[in-house]
Amino acid sequence: MKLPTDMLGRAGEHFVAAELNRRGVYASPWAGNLPGIDIVAMDGAKKKTAYIQVKAKTGGDWQGSYIGYGWDLSKVKKTPRA
Repeated sequence: MKLPTDMLGRAGEHFVAAELNRRGVYASPWAGNLPGIDIVAMDGAKKKTAYIQVKAKTGGDWQGSYIGYGWDLSKVKKTPRA
């Protein structure tokens, strides 16, 4: 069964937000219709903010771009699970 494009996109956004939260970043999918912003993320100290756009594709791949104002999200480490 193939997911409709809009459902695939929302699933990708929730996956990325969940992974960021697992790594200790506060991240929430944007509920509104704001071009270029799918997720708003903030570090634990609430000093850094990033606006993320996610592109999900069938086959399990996803890619994204973000504006992090000097915050490199690729360096956010995974936190151990309790």
